[in-house]
Amino acid sequence: MKVVDLSKPIRSRRTDPPFMRTTVRPKPRWLSRWLIRAAGLPFRLFPKQFQGWADDTITRMGVHATTHVDAPWHYGPTCGGQPAATIDQIPLDRCLGPGVVFDMRHKADFEPITMADLEASLAASGAVLSERTIVLIRTGRDRFIEEPDYWKRGTGMSAAATEWLLDRGIVLMGIDQWGWDVPLLEQVRREGRQRPRGVLGGAPGRTAASVLAHGAAREPGRPAVARLHGCGVPPQARRRVRRPGAGRRVRLVYG
Repeated sequence: MKVVDLSKPIRSRRTDPPFMRTTVRPKPRWLSRWLIRAAGLPFRLFPKQFQGWADDTITRMGVHATTHVDAPWHYGPTCGGQPAATIDQIPLDRCLGPGVVFDMRHKADFEPITMADLEASLAASGAVLSERTIVLIRTGRDRFIEEPDYWKRGTGMSAAATEWLLDRGIVLMGIDQWGWDVPLLEQVRREGRQRPRGVLGGAPGRTAASVLAHGAAREPGRPAVARLHGCGVPPQARRRVRRPGAGRRVRLVYG
């Protein structure tokens, strides 16, 4: 059995924008020596080679700093008139299922992924979607993960393409770029030029808060969205995908 790790590494990098930045505070090893001494063990009884433990603490980590899942709560406090589910309320049995990769590497930066793109990719792979299918959108943008402008790059799922997946019962979607949508700055530039105030994205009449493509998940029973790294796996292969909570690892398990 081959396991493919799709999680984005947790790293502390000054070049990341503030909302992606991770801050790690290293603790000197001598602190653990004094902790043991305070517990009552004299220094003379310490092992001769014991210098203390490494004990780093993550003091800050933005959601987009690593692989994460957007639960319905991410899109708004209510869903279908009820409190939206948080990530710890997502049933675990929805976290496992067959995976299908949609190859969207041909899409240029800022060019939305359409329903036609999804249909063509699905036909080419020969895969079949079911209500248990976990969809993985492969854009190839994870190769820029070490670049400062990584978050500004990418294609993105259109609202119509997202609805196409939702209509087929998909409950979990993942993508290997910074976000599910066309990069936010590009959306703002486009919509500021072309659309009336309060409308954002590809669905006329929807408010800016709900029209971002992944914002379709605000409706009852809509899926969570995961951001992935290293989606370079064959789309026709059979997989089972385990969905994590925020910041946990995502893996493809070949069966």
